[in-house]
Amino acid sequence: MILGPATLITGGLEAQVLPNAALRVVGAHFAALGLFADVRLAFPDDPIFDTGHRVIVPGFVDALVLPHATFAVGLAGWSGRTVSASELASVLDPDAWAAATRAVLVAGLKRGVTTAFIVAPAHEAGIEGMAAVVAAAQETKVRACIAGAVTDRHGTARAADLLDEGGALVARAMKGWGDRLRALHGIASLSEVGDATLAAVAERARATGAGVYVHAGTDESDARDALGRYGTTPAGRLMRAGLFTPLTVVGPARAWPEADAALLAASGAIWATTPRSDIEGSGGSFDYVALAGRGLVPATGSGDRVPHPLGEVEAAYRAARRHGQEPAPAARVAAQMLFERGAELAQRHFVTGLGTLLPGSPADLVVLDAFPATPLGPENWVDHLVHGLTTARPQAVMVAGELLLADGRLTTLDEREVQRQARAAAHRLWPQMAR
Repeated sequence: MILGPATLITGGLEAQVLPNAALRVVGAHFAALGLFADVRLAFPDDPIFDTGHRVIVPGFVDALVLPHATFAVGLAGWSGRTVSASELASVLDPDAWAAATRAVLVAGLKRGVTTAFIVAPAHEAGIEGMAAVVAAAQETKVRACIAGAVTDRHGTARAADLLDEGGALVARAMKGWGDRLRALHGIASLSEVGDATLAAVAERARATGAGVYVHAGTDESDARDALGRYGTTPAGRLMRAGLFTPLTVVGPARAWPEADAALLAASGAIWATTPRSDIEGSGGSFDYVALAGRGLVPATGSGDRVPHPLGEVEAAYRAARRHGQEPAPAARVAAQMLFERGAELAQRHFVTGLGTLLPGSPADLVVLDAFPATPLGPENWVDHLVHGLTTARPQAVMVAGELLLADGRLTTLDEREVQRQARAAAHRLWPQMAR
């Protein structure tokens, strides 16, 4: 298949920007790129997917997806009170976990998310709940890296069970889930996990060679707990436990102490920041340019918001500007968060080449319904990104060479059925939240 004509932004911070171009896809990978006329001439028998001179970029990575937060949208107005994500997670049964996962991944797909890192604290639903999350992710056909969540909240015996369930999830992923599903060990939240359980997770991670997703820093409880009970910081706890490695993901960490930034940068772990949720949850934001100057550039995630990677980019840019940073470095770092750090996260846990449109790379892409009114080139594409492309909707989305969205519509799922299942679960669960 040949996709074009289009303006291609090939990926990474130093991206090539190619107007009137085309991509050739063979199987699950990009096979060629060049001028549309040349690619069409070289491969005359290939079918053409007409992108109508829109903008094509690599598929987006959502570094933190919380499926259960799907059911929070509209709940406060309906119930008359604010319900936390952990409260929601506690009432979801396996059917609800499936509906929530399916709904959030479809919402992300319609915003260009081709790779999602899911944290599913399905403590109450047990192993059936995690199985439901996995099955729903498989249905959507996006790349999904799924982490359970070990906690001591229900006692050490249950924590041991959760550790075993998470280990079984990782083992199944390693045995042959294909190129679109991965699994990590998980911790949620850090303040609810003692040192013995942290050490057990670290030991299991070393034994399996899998990474660990640490859901932490949503509020100040992690910092208070780490100082009060262990005499250190949240990052200090993870470092002492041997959990700060390049395969570790930490998010959202919005309420961690300032001192932890240096430890996080030095560890090689990836920080999944949630710019939109940070503003909503704490009223604050980070100076991402200043943090980048200290060697800490995060990937972006939606957290408890409806997935919108380009919205996170715009929020990160606006946050840096509010902290007094100039437009050029603010735009550059915001672009780096999505197109470089997000791609790096995906490559660590899936396959090399994700996040680029170059030949040989996995064929994950987004066709943005955008027609910039001013020249777009390598010298100014990040300006176009933060001032224009962030408002563009995907016209098409491809994962592993398969079009999952075409002309703005899902190709493999019935969106109305996804909505029906999610609403049925909400009608069943919301009354429990109003009590």
